[in-house]
Amino acid sequence: MVSDYLKFSPNGKANANQIVVSGKVRFTMITSRLIRIEEENFCDDASIVVINRSFENTEFKVLEENGILNIKTEHLNLTYKIGEPLAANTLQITLLTKPYTRWNFGDKAVANLGGTVETLDRRSCEVDLDDGVCSFEGFSTIDDSQTSLYDSNGWLKVRKHKTTDLYFFGYGHNYKECVRDYCKLTGEMEMLPAYALGNMWSRYFRYSEESYLKLMDDFKSRDIPLSVACIDMDWHLVGGPADEFYDNLNDQEKLALGYGKGWGGYTWNKELFPDPKRFLDELHKRGLATTLNLHPGSGVFSWEDKYEEMANAMGIDPATKKPVLFDPLNPDFVEEYFKILHHPLEEMGVDFWWNDWQQGRSYLCSRLDGKPEKELECINALWVINHIHILNAKRDNKRPMLFTRYSGYGGQRFSMGFSGDVYTTWDSLKFQPYFTATSANVGFSWWSHDIGGHCVSEHNDELKTRWVQFGVFSPIFRLHCSKNQLMTGHEPWNNGYYAEKIISDYMRLRHQLFPYIYTMNYRTYKEQTPLMLPMYYSNPEERDAYNVKNQYWFGDQLIVSPITQKADESGLAYSDVWLPNGKWIDWFNGYVYNGNKKFECYRNLEQMPIFCKAGAIVPMQSHIEFENKLGNSENLEIVIAAGASGEFTMYEDDGVTDAYKSGDFATTRLSLNWEESKAKFEICKSEGNLSLIPQKRNYNLIFKGFKNGCSFFINNKPLNSTYDKENNTYIVSVEEVDSSCGIIIEVDNVNGLLHDNSDYRDRCLNIMRSSQTTGTFRKYAISAIDLVFNKKYLMKSPEQNGENRMVKAFYELAIQHVESKVVESVADSAPIIN
Repeated sequence: MVSDYLKFSPNGKANANQIVVSGKVRFTMITSRLIRIEEENFCDDASIVVINRSFENTEFKVLEENGILNIKTEHLNLTYKIGEPLAANTLQITLLTKPYTRWNFGDKAVANLGGTVETLDRRSCEVDLDDGVCSFEGFSTIDDSQTSLYDSNGWLKVRKHKTTDLYFFGYGHNYKECVRDYCKLTGEMEMLPAYALGNMWSRYFRYSEESYLKLMDDFKSRDIPLSVACIDMDWHLVGGPADEFYDNLNDQEKLALGYGKGWGGYTWNKELFPDPKRFLDELHKRGLATTLNLHPGSGVFSWEDKYEEMANAMGIDPATKKPVLFDPLNPDFVEEYFKILHHPLEEMGVDFWWNDWQQGRSYLCSRLDGKPEKELECINALWVINHIHILNAKRDNKRPMLFTRYSGYGGQRFSMGFSGDVYTTWDSLKFQPYFTATSANVGFSWWSHDIGGHCVSEHNDELKTRWVQFGVFSPIFRLHCSKNQLMTGHEPWNNGYYAEKIISDYMRLRHQLFPYIYTMNYRTYKEQTPLMLPMYYSNPEERDAYNVKNQYWFGDQLIVSPITQKADESGLAYSDVWLPNGKWIDWFNGYVYNGNKKFECYRNLEQMPIFCKAGAIVPMQSHIEFENKLGNSENLEIVIAAGASGEFTMYEDDGVTDAYKSGDFATTRLSLNWEESKAKFEICKSEGNLSLIPQKRNYNLIFKGFKNGCSFFINNKPLNSTYDKENNTYIVSVEEVDSSCGIIIEVDNVNGLLHDNSDYRDRCLNIMRSSQTTGTFRKYAISAIDLVFNKKYLMKSPEQNGENRMVKAFYELAIQHVESKVVESVADSAPIIN
């Protein structure tokens, strides 16, 4: 019998008043948009996918007339021919809201918006994604008919009877609500610990204690913060001595043990790590959490330190040297697996585990001793491993953390995903933003990619820099590559000076962004809304929102569109951007953009397209030299975007426990009250458990996109401010603000607060200075700039100016300036520069 912490307690039984039975068919109104459909052999046990059917009561009306059963909720209308088997002509559901589609039993949405896949291993291009629960037609289904179940003891059992068990999602274009209820049905995301949201270092490399600690110190000496040390498989013995059992296996059987003898293991390599406890302690002293890589399919061989204890526990005579095979379907094995192999290492200082399972769905590793296949082997082995490991991670009310591969529907409840070993190519990078954002459609938020690429393909400073930029504005930032000597490693200093500086700055920015990302971590838990969302979540009726595949919301204040292609001779590269209606402020330079348009957005290597919505407020922690602390900082920076009123509530807690579930946290509301020529920015008094945060804080307030000439006041007294003309940004510092009181900053400018893009010419000249072009072209370009901005001429489209990206970048700036200055659009008949 397994320990209590390994017993899972789902809530599979729906409320009785949500159920309608008609002969051999049962309908459960889980919500007004989500219906469970069963035919024969009704089941109230939770399945391994669907673990909660007890939602709030849903109002619906039932009518039986002329042999037709009609069930109507606020959003759906179901009709069923009473007594007939389920079929396309006997069961239909119509959406009563946009897009007003009708589903016939068996239909599959043609325009499903995609979900995710188990792994990107060895991929260097786009791959087909499994279906998600969001579709443009407004409906989707999950077939749960063959999945296994939980028994009354919290363990697993197979379905004994054939059945139809289908879940119909009819959420229309309300994608957020669809994903939220999907997560409530299949397992909710919990908060990640604070350390997971900083910079992680990882490499498949044969480090020693000395070399690894030196590397960590090299990062610190260069003022590049890290929060997690990922130790790949060489922490343990690899290979092992000759073994009669192993040597007699065929190639397929050896593969089942994890790509060869020694890929798995639990015995520290004492040649590399002579004192493992000392090593882990040293990492913790440096403020680093630690994870160790696992390939659990190898089981426990006779050369392992824990072999004798594991063999005795599993009834094997250690003298036989017969290996203890990995058997996650055996509760007795699982009990000893954690107690003997994992818990001592956790007590030594391992913070979480990296489950690098690579054996697919196979249980061959558990049957090499000739035992017959178990009924439960119909369950994906990866899912079983993730299930038992997340239960272990929750032991003693800890905040669960597991780094693992995606195992299908419900995978969002297993913490953080490892997307696999991709090739270092532009095509690999190009696919990752779309892949990550689209995973929101199955509620999977916390993807961790091998930033920079794993498999050797090319070493390119520009590619590495662009990958890091995406990584910083992705859910998890983790540098990783292979041990291949052709790879120089992803240390920033292994690139040219220009790339090293940019990469280092972005890694510092990632740690600075922690207060914002951590607040979104709480939003993910509270609202079941992933950190990255496709643009169609906020603008589902806009066609262009579906056509910017690599653009996404990063939290609720920022839109990001990573650049995933090479620059040309101008030094510029671009991404396709579509901005929703309204004003948008460039994160880097404060330039103001008008929304409701799609365009090519050009940037040099130092920048990428990031836009703050007007009125956005983004809390950051100040960069403190040589420090890697995440959260609860005494020194904060608040980015405030011009153009509209806005607010943001910053969330803080202890970063590691699950006390947040009982309300043990602090919040600070930040608000901007915007008018055309004056505004008020307020840091409200903090609420909740104030012992979790500093009593007094120092703030750098970064007013971005504000026009030169603003004045700032506190309590009617002038405040000193600094204007950064290059970035259209004011910086105002206020010190020792009492968290229990708060402050109000007033801003005014009789000429208006919003930057008017009057620096257009300087921006164009800066682009030109860094480009590689002829003097004749430069002379032409200067004339073009003046003509455009004097509104005598207008470049009607970048295509009419050839393929030179510098001119296209001028066009981008021109359009924004012209539209900000001219009420009526320029006539189509306006002369064209050609």
